[in-house]
Amino acid sequence: MSIITSTRSIPEGVLPLKIAHVITSTQVGGAENQLAQLINKCDASEMVHQVMSLKPLGKLAPAMARAGAGVQSLNLTKSPFCLISGFAKLRKWLKGFQPHVIHTWMYHADLMGLMAAKSLGKSPVLWNLRCSNLDLSHYSSSTRLVAGMCRRVSAWPDLIVANSQAGRDWHIKLGYPADKLEVVPNGFDTRRFSPSQKGRIRCRTELGLNDKDLLVGQVSRHDPVKDHDGLIKAFSLLLQKRPDAKLLLIGRGLTPDNPVFSGCNKPPLAGSCFLLGPRSKLEDWYSAMDVYASSSRSEGLPNSVAEAMSCGLVPVATDAGDSRLMVGDCGEVVPPNSPESLAHGLDRVLGMPVQERRALGLSTRRRIERFYSLDAFLASTLGMYRRLAA
Repeated sequence: MSIITSTRSIPEGVLPLKIAHVITSTQVGGAENQLAQLINKCDASEMVHQVMSLKPLGKLAPAMARAGAGVQSLNLTKSPFCLISGFAKLRKWLKGFQPHVIHTWMYHADLMGLMAAKSLGKSPVLWNLRCSNLDLSHYSSSTRLVAGMCRRVSAWPDLIVANSQAGRDWHIKLGYPADKLEVVPNGFDTRRFSPSQKGRIRCRTELGLNDKDLLVGQVSRHDPVKDHDGLIKAFSLLLQKRPDAKLLLIGRGLTPDNPVFSGCNKPPLAGSCFLLGPRSKLEDWYSAMDVYASSSRSEGLPNSVAEAMSCGLVPVATDAGDSRLMVGDCGEVVPPNSPESLAHGLDRVLGMPVQERRALGLSTRRRIERFYSLDAFLASTLGMYRRLAA
């Protein structure tokens, strides 16, 4: 078991609520980022957070520890013995911590955390759902099995929170109990994610681009649900109208050595695509883009679209999850699984006069500030903890 100890002290004489988080991974991702921000913004005199990752510790684990959480990992593999021993370690960890609330994040952690909690029979369990209309045929048989088991035991958690209205509606159709399902949209740090001319210049210089080069961008992870095949096809179509356009992909698995992106090294894409993998200071990379492309087949509430909007980008997003609700009239929403529609949307935004596009970008930022603030997310989440612990 891997362990990172918290570096934040707790005031003497204070008895804060103890929250145990069970999460699939601490790599960079939407749910993981939200958990890190939640821990960072919480007052240690009110709540103490402990995190258990099913997978080996990732890049966000040290940040969670610096923010005040003890972070551990079960280092699970697919070995049956490892799963059994991991469950025993999780149960022992929960029994020793004795949390007031157990908050689990995503299907695998939802199921394992719930079973461990029920075997101890004390702490209330809060499930976290992050998707809608998920086509499980793109995933492994073990993931399909876990998702099916979650559906069957969905009446067991004390409360279930979805990060999108679309996610809530879809899970209710699957048989999840409507009376236990609430919606708390993701919240975003608009002070961090803000337009930066300095960041734009730095990142474009690294790419060898000038300020007038048109740059389409996406920040995500390599996952079938993100439909990178569709995005590449859409960009190929865009190049027929705008041959000088460039495509920037940032995130885990988005690298030139990934066979999925082998076509990016061949005409007509050769020289037009940047596959950088994970990058820090994402706010600077968003600022370097001229339009944001979201090609997802399925979503809950897309973090990267909100971050891009907060940085003043006009998004072109597929109609997945709550993307339409988030974008509103501040961008383009197109059908999923339609590279032609995505290409047309990107062309329309890139065809806007620069000043008009930037003015619309300021409207996208105000929309995130108004409807998806980090403060609102924190208030709703902490309120649920207090209700469950009462």
